[in-house]
Amino acid sequence: MAEKILQELPEREPQKKYIVKFEDVQHFLDKDLPLDLLGPNSKNVFKRFNIPEIFLKVQPEKWHELEEYQKGKSILNSIKVVNDTAERGVKLMQEYNDKFTTNEDQKQFVLQVVQDCRKQYPGFTRDTLKKPYT
Repeated sequence: MAEKILQELPEREPQKKYIVKFEDVQHFLDKDLPLDLLGPNSKNVFKRFNIPEIFLKVQPEKWHELEEYQKGKSILNSIKVVNDTAERGVKLMQEYNDKFTTNEDQKQFVLQVVQDCRKQYPGFTRDTLKKPYT
């Protein structure tokens, strides 16, 4: 995997997109990571989080001894993945909207009212909610 990540980026490498159905996620997670998911663009995670890539040139059995690897592992372990939560929120909103009304104008109006309400009441404290709506 390290060799695949360290490869030079060819010109216009085609983008691959994998779509995994929810019911297939566990099967996908139980398998080894397919090497075609990795490529030179995979280096971006190292750049994004300022993780030295030097350990990728060393045999993986020795990574645990290297400070660069320990630093990267610590950084990546501390990152909370929020995409799943955000997608659930979007899906819930879409389902609510579909049941609430099928009229697109009404949906937009509701979203504007909610947005306005959030500006008027930015917090959820009792004092904030006691303020009169203007």
